[in-house]
Amino acid sequence: MVMDNTQDITPIPKRFDFFEHTADIGIIAYGNTMEEAFANIACGMFALLTEPDNITPKKSMDIEVTGYNQDELLVNYLSELLYHCSTKEMLFNKITILELTPTLIKAKAYGEKYTSGKHQLLQEIKTVTYHQLKIEDTGCGWEIRVIFDV
Repeated sequence: MVMDNTQDITPIPKRFDFFEHTADIGIIAYGNTMEEAFANIACGMFALLTEPDNITPKKSMDIEVTGYNQDELLVNYLSELLYHCSTKEMLFNKITILELTPTLIKAKAYGEKYTSGKHQLLQEIKTVTYHQLKIEDTGCGWEIRVIFDV
């Protein structure tokens, strides 16, 4: 006898969407938990930079960031990942959130170093902005909205 347990499964929303904003670009990330939404917003940011399927998660990097509040924490977290991309030429396509509080995030980012023959850079992100930034529990999951200066 085959049991149907589909009523017990919470559907996972899509990971992220992009939206245009004047000369900038934004991402709305989704997650069943806040941790999942934080991981997905970072993956969405790297999807703006290059094709995530072309990134092989060969290396991992520990990320630990603090902020005075949740909004600052989010901006600092994404800025830290962007810093590793800019200075160490690291591209990530998988993020695991190990700990998340309103003022601290510990994560492990998986990816590899940029290789010109393998990775096509789609655009440059100058900075993460606070403009229209939103972290929201929708009642059906979490949504995070961030606009990037490109």
